[in-house]
Amino acid sequence: MDRLDRMRGCLLLSAAGDALGYAVEFDRLKEIQKTYGPNGIQSYELSPFDHKAIFSDDTQMTLFTAEGLLFASARKDRSEKEYIWLAYMDWLTTQFDDAPEPFQKCRILDEKRLHHRRAPGNTCLGALKGGVMGTMEEPINHSKGCGGIMRIAPCALVHRDRHEAAVSAAEASALTHTHPMGYIPSATMAFILHSIVWEEETDMKQIVLDAMHDTEELFPGNAYMPEYMDLMNRAVACAENSKSDMENIRELGEGWVADEAMAIAAYCAMRHPTDASAVLRAAVNHDGDSDSTGAVAGAIVGAMIGKEAIPAEWTKHLECRALIEAMADDLFKAAQDPASLPKMYRSEVIQ
Repeated sequence: MDRLDRMRGCLLLSAAGDALGYAVEFDRLKEIQKTYGPNGIQSYELSPFDHKAIFSDDTQMTLFTAEGLLFASARKDRSEKEYIWLAYMDWLTTQFDDAPEPFQKCRILDEKRLHHRRAPGNTCLGALKGGVMGTMEEPINHSKGCGGIMRIAPCALVHRDRHEAAVSAAEASALTHTHPMGYIPSATMAFILHSIVWEEETDMKQIVLDAMHDTEELFPGNAYMPEYMDLMNRAVACAENSKSDMENIRELGEGWVADEAMAIAAYCAMRHPTDASAVLRAAVNHDGDSDSTGAVAGAIVGAMIGKEAIPAEWTKHLECRALIEAMADDLFKAAQDPASLPKMYRSEVIQ
């Protein structure tokens, strides 16, 4: 399997998990089962207007993260996190008419389907409207919500260096979520994806264990790390027991916060490392933030199996499929040769 196929698979199955979970994002498991049966939701709720599977703000922001990374890769006249921030400002214009200081350069602004509010997180909105970039060194809030981790998969795809990928993901999350547990799990996610995409590792349990080890090394002495590692170790243990996915996920949390979202996604990926349908269904059928856990778990397994192995049921009706693939293609170009990116990314920035 080639690396481009893995990148396409990562973004496509992430969007698929987001779209499957978006229909039940705010429902408790009992409500989901009452509506869809004892196994929960199993297939997309298609839009009655155009029969598309609609994704949430998670995939919207993932695509804008990719845009920021492409500008940063091609131009190198600002820091990467500055360009990601500018891209998020453009995303904000798709949600509000009065967004402050839009960048107005992201090409995906032309995609009308992205100009819809899909239950965006209050922390993301508040941080971006505030106009001040959060950093790991200078917090702007105490949020550890999953709004940081659900959008950072592109950081692991564009960086060939493992350490750079993890730092990039953490910094991108910290733009809006500056509690350590709002950005540290993003580094874990980047380590996992980097092992799959760039190092071509296939043992999912070992991939997760290596990511946990590297996360501890990247943030030595962090006061929240022991509790986070305990949660991740529980995810590893759950993946090897005989309980159902629903029972195990209940032990790990609801995914509204980033550490729980990472633990749930890691569990689902270890339990179903090469089964796209099983991982998505496991990741969204629980009491919590179904679209975000679906997006994170989908990104991991999508990278593992690649686009060509994703069943058609998850790609045929997915909205913006061509755009998602095009973004993966450009992230691949950025990682290989930034000079090959479209001119709009390479042009000089207007001072």
